[in-house]
Parts: sequence; C-alpha cells; structure tokens
Amino acid sequence: TTNPSPDYAPAWSPDGNSIAFQSFSGELSNLCLIGRDGLNQRCLTSTPDLYDAPVWSPDGLMLAANAKQTEIQIFNIQTGEMTPHSSPGIEPHGTPVWSPEGLRLVFQAQVNGDFEIFSILLPTGEFSQITFIPGYDGEPAWTVR
Repeated sequence: TTNPSPDYAPAWSPDGNSIAFQSFSGELSNLCLIGRDGLNQRCLTSTPDLYDAPVWSPDGLMLAANAKQTEIQIFNIQTGEMTPHSSPGIEPHGTPVWSPEGLRLVFQAQVNGDFEIFSILLPTGEFSQITFIPGYDGEPAWTVR
C-alpha cells in the first residue's frame, strides 16, 4: 500500500482476487481493499474509527468488522453501503465470524463485565445470546458437520 502508517489484519477474499485490511492513521483505522496484484486500493470507510480486523462473507460480497466495540458493521463490497448492527448493553469485542451459509455472525461481547458469545441473524438484525457461563467465553468458531 502507499500508506505511511501501518496496515494490519490482511484477509483474502474467498475468490483470492482481493485483500481486505485495516489501514491505520494514528490510533484509528479505515477498512480498505486492494487487488492481489497490489493495485486498485480503495477504502470502504472514509472516517477512521476503532475497527477490528475485517472478515469476508462466504460469498465474498460483504465484509464484517467490529467498530468502536459498540457495533458490528457489515459492508457491501460492490456498493460500499454499510449496515450497523448493535444492541443496548452489548459491547462487541474481537472479530466476528460468518456462519458457513452467510446468514449469521457470531462474536464475543462484554455484558455486565462478563464475556459471552452472541449471534446476529443478518436478515432480521436479531441478536441472540448463545452462552450464559460466568467467566470468559470468547473466540467463537463454526463447525460444519
């Protein structure tokens, strides 16, 4: 990239043609894309924020990222449109994880000082708490059977 500040958290698109990454400016970052050949860099965000690493949807049409530890943001790669997902009292932490079919995201969040696992049903934006165990529940992953 041409950014004089650090770039972090590269993630290959499912088709292998693009890389999503965090492009830092000071302590804040933008979410950007670049071609696998290092050309055609463009940012999906225009205002730096506290973004975590971006993660591609299974079909490669969207990116999800935790923003400001207050919401999960979904970006349409083609249009650049962003859809925020938040719920009062839930503070997302870390990188969200797409379900294999691309209809849900799971993520860890802090609620009343405790870390639990939550999911978002993307067509409706509905949040669901998955774990209710005291202590640290984090770094969720999907398994396919």
